[in-house]
Amino acid sequence: MPESAPKVPGSGAPDIRVPPNAVEVTGSRSGQFISAGDPRYYPLGGSPATVLPYGRSLRVNDLTCHVEETTGVTCTSDVGHGFTVSDRKFRVW
Repeated sequence: MPESAPKVPGSGAPDIRVPPNAVEVTGSRSGQFISAGDPRYYPLGGSPATVLPYGRSLRVNDLTCHVEETTGVTCTSDVGHGFTVSDRKFRVW
C-alpha cells in the first residue's frame, strides 16, 4: 500500500488507527481501505497464489482486476465501484 493511504480502524482493535492492508469492494458500496486481520484469500489445494503477470486480467465473481506495470492493480465491480493501487498512489471509487 502507498504510504499516503489513509489509516483505518485496526482489525481486532477498532480504537487504534493503522495502515490498511486491503481494499474492499462489496455490493453497491464504493471501494474502501480496510485492515483485514486474517487473509481473505486462501488458494485451493494449499498451493501458493500465482502472480498475475503485467497486462493480464482476472475475473472472480463480479470483480475484474487488471495489472499494469505503470499504474498498478485496478479492480472494478460490475456496478462500477473499485480501486487502483500501486506502491506510490491510490484511487478508490
